[in-house]
Amino acid sequence: MIPIDFNELDLSNPGYADFFYEGRLFSGIACERDRDTGVIVGISGFEDGWQTGCARAWSPSGILLEETFYRVGGFHGPRRLWHPDGTLKSNDYFAGGEAHPPQDAASPVVDIDLDEMEFVEHPWGWGKEPAPPPSLDEFRGFKRSEGDKERYGIKQTNGREVVHVESLQLQERSLLVDYQRRSLRFSDAFASRLIQAKILEDVCMDAYRERVDQVAYRSIPTKLVDVVPYSSS
Repeated sequence: MIPIDFNELDLSNPGYADFFYEGRLFSGIACERDRDTGVIVGISGFEDGWQTGCARAWSPSGILLEETFYRVGGFHGPRRLWHPDGTLKSNDYFAGGEAHPPQDAASPVVDIDLDEMEFVEHPWGWGKEPAPPPSLDEFRGFKRSEGDKERYGIKQTNGREVVHVESLQLQERSLLVDYQRRSLRFSDAFASRLIQAKILEDVCMDAYRERVDQVAYRSIPTKLVDVVPYSSS
């Protein structure tokens, strides 16, 4: 599923939380981009004009700031807020818009798969605690020759490239790594850990090992999800 831009939605009935797109009640996923960098900083799901699934918000560097799960416009499932430094600020659980113990039975929790951009359902009670960060074992680094240039990147186990290294530059005894983060699942800080573990150590650090005192990382903003006109069947 391809998200549309959140600014294209029309909130015609703010009292009833009905979201329209091109004159129709919207079902799908919408995203919000940072004005300066263009990276996705928010994503929300909708069904028949109502917020459904998880609404998430990130800082431009990819730090998760909020995740709120909805069903038919009301809170349903976890609702969490984080401080800008990534520490947890609050952690609640809701059913039908009201705080509700997760051990009691209720409808499934609807989420958005951030890799496939599709809705998925979890059993009620899922997600009582924040999800741990991805494991380094989920990723592998690669090197590919393209003409007279060597290209480096990091892929998930499903083959999707999530980090693209634009350049490796040696300046005096500092290695400067310019890269693009192409995933909503982790932050720039985690991307730099991946580059260190999966590219510099596993793939190419031997070429620099005796000449480098420090490594510096610079994230180059990239469109994490291409936005195309929405169409429904």
